[in-house]
Amino acid sequence: MESLFRQSVTIKASPARVWEVLFTDHYYRRWTVPFSPTSHFEGTWEQGTDMRFLDGEGNGQVSHVSSRVEEQELVLAYQHEIKEGLSVEDAIAKAKASGWYDAKESYFLDSTTEGETILTVSLDIPPQGMEFMIEMWESALKLIVEIAEGE
Repeated sequence: MESLFRQSVTIKASPARVWEVLFTDHYYRRWTVPFSPTSHFEGTWEQGTDMRFLDGEGNGQVSHVSSRVEEQELVLAYQHEIKEGLSVEDAIAKAKASGWYDAKESYFLDSTTEGETILTVSLDIPPQGMEFMIEMWESALKLIVEIAEGE
């Protein structure tokens, strides 16, 4: 898979603040509204663990935290969809058949000498649905900047 989306934004906030906005429940629910108005997660963001990303209906996905360096990097590897009536085994088979299994979503934070943070989001995913993801990520990045700089 090649990285089909990679976007960076400069945020007038420390890496610690940007990390907090990205991965704390209260803020996560706010900046992920473009993906789903009821978006939330279950899990700890610890390396080696699985995270569940859900909407208000309980549908969503499971991703594995494959890399985590506090306030610098977090990489998620897509595992499978969560949908009523779809068994885990069938969901994994579907993800593998469609090329989504192990697709990556990565966050990289770099501090600048001016005390700002450059946040780069990279998606290494199959092309189907990319247009939707680009549109949603552009909106989400604006919210991340707004929240990190505004509170």
